Amino acid sequence: MAILLTGFEPFAEYKTNPTQELVQALEKEHQQGQFSLSQELKCLVLPVDYNLSWAQLKAAMDSLQQEGLDLSAVVCTGLAAERRAVSLEAQARNPQGPEVLPCRLPFESLTEALTRQGLPVEISQDAGSYVCNSTIYKLLSDRALAIEGPSKAVPRWAGFIHFPSFASLSFADALRSLKLILEALDRNFR
Repeated sequence: MAILLTGFEPFAEYKTNPTQELVQALEKEHQQGQFSLSQELKCLVLPVDYNLSWAQLKAAMDSLQQEGLDLSAVVCTGLAAERRAVSLEAQARNPQGPEVLPCRLPFESLTEALTRQGLPVEISQDAGSYVCNSTIYKLLSDRALAIEGPSKAVPRWAGFIHFPSFASLSFADALRSLKLILEALDRNFR
């Protein structure tokens, strides 16, 4: 079993992207044995491009499955610089139409894990209108994750988490938040 964690490269006026830094730091800690889960953790930084981000995410998921690793979760992260809390996205909207697909995350467990540690967290109904929303919509749509019940080919958990800038939430607190989220997903899978 494996959890696939993604972040994004810098974009627009942002010279750095906190999610790239978080994913890379967590990957390094995991490789050095400083952070562990009961399953594999695979990390990927995606380009901020509507087509390339989805293509690379899908290729990574397919590659892991070909390696014999079933995905228990796909957690995509992105920057929402104007926000002040870790935002667990509840849904993704179809950019070309009215259809909305629910993200598949244990929201109550994740919110509780962060709140207990005094970390700011919210459940958001708006994943935005940029590459973040597009990527999670394509993931949910492609993997038919809106259908109830996990299967071997479909991760049980799939969702998107927006992080504020490090000016609003320090790197240390953002990294701690991400670790708590992954640990909660790991516990909720067993």
